[in-house]
Amino acid sequence: MPGRRQIAKHEHTFVAISIERHIARCNAGVDLNLLGGSLYDVDPKALVYRFDTTLEVSGICTYPVDRAGERYDITVYSANPYSRELTLRISDLQARDKEDAPRFKKLKHGLVPVYQEAPSLGYIEKVRGARLYSVVVWVAPVFVTDALTLLSHDRQLYAAIQERRLNRRREVRSFSIQTADPSEE
Repeated sequence: MPGRRQIAKHEHTFVAISIERHIARCNAGVDLNLLGGSLYDVDPKALVYRFDTTLEVSGICTYPVDRAGERYDITVYSANPYSRELTLRISDLQARDKEDAPRFKKLKHGLVPVYQEAPSLGYIEKVRGARLYSVVVWVAPVFVTDALTLLSHDRQLYAAIQERRLNRRREVRSFSIQTADPSEE
């Protein structure tokens, strides 16, 4: 029917990766905004010291079959544990109307809250001309600590990513590092 608008559909893909190597970095220091330059954009309530850990994981995709053999380079950043993204509650995602009042929809058994979509943990980019995907994920510091504990063992480890794709944009909906092959679960 001409003139009818198409509704975009999300494509969900489960990706299993066999981890081959990893690199970890821990940083501590004074916030770079205080070390010179303009202080106009500095949040006065920001913390003076910055502490972060970065984990780089690289491996080969084992599932889905059409991506098998492709390399995944994953960078995991520890986010500020007090950042808005890490402290979001389900109630924070409730949709609001023009007057900023919570939205509800009416069902047979009563009113049910309407929720906005939760933000993603990160993004995935396909590197053009190469069999390579670049992944960036922001997680709580405790996740990076737990991942480093797993990576310190001599066992084969795997990463699992739940990817959501809309047109060319790919988002990370979930991410894990584990001892069991996720493609066999």
